[in-house]
Amino acid sequence: FSDCSVPDEDVRIDDVSKAIRNFKHKKINILGGEATVYPELLPLIRTIVRSGNIPVLFTNGIKIAEGNYLEHLKDTGIKEVHLQFDGLDDDIYQQLRNRKLLQYKLLASEKLNKLGIKVVLETLIDGRINSNQIGDIINFALRHDNIKGINFRAYFVLSKKKDRDGLLLLD
Repeated sequence: FSDCSVPDEDVRIDDVSKAIRNFKHKKINILGGEATVYPELLPLIRTIVRSGNIPVLFTNGIKIAEGNYLEHLKDTGIKEVHLQFDGLDDDIYQQLRNRKLLQYKLLASEKLNKLGIKVVLETLIDGRINSNQIGDIINFALRHDNIKGINFRAYFVLSKKKDRDGLLLLD
């Protein structure tokens, strides 16, 4: 989390290698901020694969939608991607992510499908913004053989904010 008084340092591959050396056939999630901006992502993936484990990439999809970066990820060992996917309307992304991102989501999804990479959609639901998209997201997933799941996560605030109107809470 930003401003949490912890130094902002990238993970060192040697540390990951040591941490997972006794694991075998485990899924190792690569996430935090936006994983595709980590300059050592490809060597990190290779390290995870060489250890006998399975790298799972969590991404907003922007970088994998562009050029042939996704092909490099697949060649390096990525077989599963969790794609941030909040709906099928650019206004949703503008409100939730401060940027219109639908074109990236659709292109990333198309490329992932074409390459046969397993996908899990990671969907943030805010009752005021995109709860009406749940059915559309499910239908989108059903039209793509490589989409194996959807994680719906309720929007929540990590603060003392009193305004909880419109939030979808566990209760």
